[in-house]
Amino acid sequence: MSITLFCLVKGNTTANAFAVDIDSGKAVSHLKEAIKAKKHKTFHGVEADELRLWKVEIGGDHLDDPLKNLILNDNNELSAINEIGDYWSEKPPKKNIHVLVEPPQSTATSSREQELLDELTTLRALLNKSVHAFDVVVSPKRTKSFKWTVNIEHATLDGLKEHIRGVHKTPALENDGAELSMLNDSGKFSPRNDQGLREMLHIFVSKNNLKFTVFIETPSKPFSDWSFPKVCQLYGLGESDDPSLSVFPPFTCEYKELKEDSSKAILKHLTAELN
Repeated sequence: MSITLFCLVKGNTTANAFAVDIDSGKAVSHLKEAIKAKKHKTFHGVEADELRLWKVEIGGDHLDDPLKNLILNDNNELSAINEIGDYWSEKPPKKNIHVLVEPPQSTATSSREQELLDELTTLRALLNKSVHAFDVVVSPKRTKSFKWTVNIEHATLDGLKEHIRGVHKTPALENDGAELSMLNDSGKFSPRNDQGLREMLHIFVSKNNLKFTVFIETPSKPFSDWSFPKVCQLYGLGESDDPSLSVFPPFTCEYKELKEDSSKAILKHLTAELN
């Protein structure tokens, strides 16, 4: 006799019930195989014989909340070697849950839960790893990044400055008071000591975003500390590492009396801009 059994995976609500059509003369072991085939994604990696089946009578109007804490009686567990007809000699009642399915505890996680567990494992591995390769862009004028491989536990601001200075000849870093600010998708950071830098790098690793931009903020320097080559290097003027005035084209200018119409027009424009 062919019967229809409504089944429900333990922990789900009645909305997730599913039907299995099977011959009552077959063994419960066959029912387990039919359930696994019906819910192959849910029971991926689970053998059919690992499923535990329980005979229940849960009406369609049964509240879902009690289902989550339903206590199962061992006497109602279906034995794999018995025939299905031993438990249902007649047609099962309609609009009822007939079989509660319990997967093995070790594999009773959803695919989404497993995905989150895998992500957590990857993140833990990243956090436990001390050495990371960061992509660093120096602003302004720089668009190409360079690699800075560092042990976060030993990272220092002076070490980062020295690395930047080795890649880009940046006169601004020659000032002992030069301060660094960093920007990436996690926000803007202005570490003022080595511990602050390490905490920032840990945040970047936790977000799995190892690229950041460095802004060099230079406090005012005495005029006497500046030289023409340093100004050119700071603002990216000229192609030489040690430029002099001779590499630039001659600059000529002339003057006009303030009483002339062109001078008056310029003064009028400047006054309007300042106001």
